[in-house]
Amino acid sequence: VPQGCLVLPKPGSTNVYYLFHGTVDDPATTTAHYLYMTTVDMTLNDGLGAVVTKNQVIINDTLNVGRITAVRHANGRDWWVFCHKVDTNMYYRVLVTPYGVLQAGVQSIGLVRPRDFGQACFSPAGDRFAYWAYNYLEVFDVDRCTGLFSNAIQAHTTDTLVQIGAAFSPNGHYIYITAGTNVYQYDAEAVDFSASQVHV
Repeated sequence: VPQGCLVLPKPGSTNVYYLFHGTVDDPATTTAHYLYMTTVDMTLNDGLGAVVTKNQVIINDTLNVGRITAVRHANGRDWWVFCHKVDTNMYYRVLVTPYGVLQAGVQSIGLVRPRDFGQACFSPAGDRFAYWAYNYLEVFDVDRCTGLFSNAIQAHTTDTLVQIGAAFSPNGHYIYITAGTNVYQYDAEAVDFSASQVHV
């Protein structure tokens, strides 16, 4: 499962970690039905750590498998966690704070995404979010105070090979995607984002 697990430290703690995870709950449709959370306390078991809660359901819906991603909240302490509802343009966002983990809402924006396998990622500065799958790369601006996306731009490639990887350059200016044995570069600052494709 691409990006099927994500570990975050509990804000304000040096010993407690949250594991957000999903799986293929419905093999017939290759979809997930839950976003789970498991809590690990590293002070237990003589410092080796132990699970204190397991498979707590955070979201119950039909979700694209994997693509569980997170970005630091603008306050520098909390986290936003995201996943995607299959066959829609809806993104769930979860807020992780020292006081708990709560579903913070759903936003509809950008392309309707079928069940797919690809990759989603944030830029190093956390101000952009990219989603790559099914021949479409989509990039959003990110408000790290609210966890909301805006200003969607898209690029389409006719490369039909397996599409998995996506990553931003260190300065967030460029985005790289992979399709089989090919790597492509896009300029996130370009006036025509789709036309900025370079075959690396």
